[in-house]
Amino acid sequence: MSDYLYLLENHLSAAQHRVTALFVTAAAAADQTLYLTGGAMRDLLGGFPTRDLDFTLCGNPMKLDLNKVKEAGGVIVRKDDGRKLLAFRFADGVTAKIGMARSEVYAKPGGRAKIDACDIRDDLRRRDFTVNAIALGLNRSARGILADPANGLADLEGRELRTTNSGAFADEPVRMARLIRFKHRLNCTIAERTEQQFQNAYEAGTQKRITPACWFEELCAWGNDVAPSAVLRELEDKKILLVAGINHAAVHKWEKLKRSVGLPGTGWADGWRSLYMAMTEGLGTRAKAALAVAFGLDEESQTALKTLVSRARKLEAAISASSVRRPWDLYRTLRLYAPDEILYALNSATQRVTQDRLRVTLQKHMPIAVAMRGEPDAEIARRLNEKPKKVEVDSVVAE
Repeated sequence: MSDYLYLLENHLSAAQHRVTALFVTAAAAADQTLYLTGGAMRDLLGGFPTRDLDFTLCGNPMKLDLNKVKEAGGVIVRKDDGRKLLAFRFADGVTAKIGMARSEVYAKPGGRAKIDACDIRDDLRRRDFTVNAIALGLNRSARGILADPANGLADLEGRELRTTNSGAFADEPVRMARLIRFKHRLNCTIAERTEQQFQNAYEAGTQKRITPACWFEELCAWGNDVAPSAVLRELEDKKILLVAGINHAAVHKWEKLKRSVGLPGTGWADGWRSLYMAMTEGLGTRAKAALAVAFGLDEESQTALKTLVSRARKLEAAISASSVRRPWDLYRTLRLYAPDEILYALNSATQRVTQDRLRVTLQKHMPIAVAMRGEPDAEIARRLNEKPKKVEVDSVVAE
């Protein structure tokens, strides 16, 4: 086993390993080479929690037999026929996408790209930043081999962000926003040449071509982060995010609460919902409508926000019921809800008893249950409900 495969073995969660094995099997059955790429490799090599699995196939993923993936609970949440890309979400919170190794040639800045199949090294060279342009072979002759044509590993070790090519921002304007996000999330500095490219793009008005759909993708990424408030502030200060009215105080409260309650790191695919509710807290109807347009919230997204509110209200009612008092009952109730639904309920609950029960369950009982994951429910219930043992102090007889 190569050092990188060993690192992968010890870095991914058990659920992520199961999903990875499904895609490796599907690629092997089609006799095509599969790589782990993008943010997954960046997080793996940088020592960050891996939030999304990003696979690249030297072939067309649309032609793979993915029945085993679907049987394991994988639901397609995005399909891009042009880029030959499929994104999946699993019931246990794992998210994964698989795309074709491709080249992208832009006839004009920010325009539609001409897409062709290519080898993995050319695919990596067309990506945004060098730290995202690393791949690890998962099967066939490439198994365990690291592909790093842009020397991203060195930049990752040096905590420096660098574009892979001079036209990175012109080709995809949203990369200006991504640069700020990665700077804060990875605690990186920006290479001098990349900083100049960013400034040149700004002076050319490139930031004005960031589409609402791209801003929505950024919103989803912020919802998955622990502390997006600094990103939002810098995007506004640099006049990259051209909107007004965001409630920064509410966003700061949201991220502080998210850190304090220790919610699981996976399952935040819909974390944008509770963040967006914080961003728009206290705003008038007109201001909310303007933000909805700026972030490309379509009918489906608006429905998702309404679902968040209704689910949070159901959680409040369930957790406050007189029949739900024992730790196991509280934990069992909470595990029926997504992390962002729990966070929103905690942030918006008006009853003190609801807040107290949520906090105690999250801070005291959730860590115990998570550590016992895989054991029978009866054993977890016994452990959660047992009373703390009294500490017996031996009497000391003074001489």
